[in-house]
Formats: sequence, C-alpha cells, structure tokens
Amino acid sequence: MKKIKGILVLVVLFSIFSTCKKSNQNIKEAEVQELELLKQDIINDSESVTCENALDWQLVALGTKPCGGPMMYIAYSNKIDQNVFLHKVAEYNAKSKAFNEKWDAFSDCIIIGPPKGIACVNGKPYFIM
Repeated sequence: MKKIKGILVLVVLFSIFSTCKKSNQNIKEAEVQELELLKQDIINDSESVTCENALDWQLVALGTKPCGGPMMYIAYSNKIDQNVFLHKVAEYNAKSKAFNEKWDAFSDCIIIGPPKGIACVNGKPYFIM
C-alpha cells in the first residue's frame, strides 16, 4: 500500500512539474511574440518615410543583449513623430532587458558599436560603417 501511495505521489508531482514547465514555455513564447510585434511596429515606423536626405535621419539602439549593449541600431527620419517613435524604442528596450533577465537569456556578447553615419540609397537609409 505504501508503494502505491509513493508511486501516486510521484505521478502527481511529475504531472504538476510538466504542467508548470509547459505553462512557463507558453508564457515565454507569448513574451517573444509581444517583443516581435513591438519590434515590427518600430521597423514599420522607421520604414514609413523615404530616405531622400541623410541629414534628415538619426539612429537609435534597439534591443539589449543579455550581456549588455544593443542588439542592433535602427535609422529613423526626423519627419516622423519622434516622441512616439522613441517611446516605442524605450519600451522595447526595457522589455527586451526584462525578458533577458527573467529567462536567463544568452547571446554572443559581441559589442555592436554605432554606425559612423547614414546614407540614402534607393530611398532607404543605409549605415556607413
């Protein structure tokens, strides 16, 4: 009888652990999707203006690597609502950092420095490295 109770306890504990693990994975996947949607919204805003004069463009760091520093840089035009755009970028960066900490994320830890400038090529901004 004690063996049966012990086995039942193990089955219940395994079931609870499996459910928690699946639940955490679902939460993580939802957070990844939320980050991707926000990032795509930022990219769409960035690409909403044709690049005709490089002097009308600036760059900003986007995302955070788990070991520090930006994931990438993105160009944006002075012709968009910069306050709204930069607020989205700050929100994305904060959520990216929180995600990395929460899920013990890892990356290559290569430091990505800012580009030296921006050039307009065929209506799109390109970084000068």
